Amino acid sequence: MASRQRIRDTETINLFARNMRSIRQSQGLSMVSLSTLMNVEYVQVANLELGKRDPSLSMLKRVADALNISISELLEHT
Repeated sequence: MASRQRIRDTETINLFARNMRSIRQSQGLSMVSLSTLMNVEYVQVANLELGKRDPSLSMLKRVADALNISISELLEHT
């Protein structure tokens, strides 16, 4: 049986990472503060913002809820 390969859309992941960082900073939040609001470890926020982690749909929702924005705002080209 062949192993499943995950296709990474690096352009979208990097767009999400840039938007997440920009919105977090515009709200005056540190990564630690955001991780507390999201109820996740700091390293998860750092990895998302560095584009090292491919966010799941539930993580997208968690980020959007913590920042009080829509998921689409995290994926918009600015």
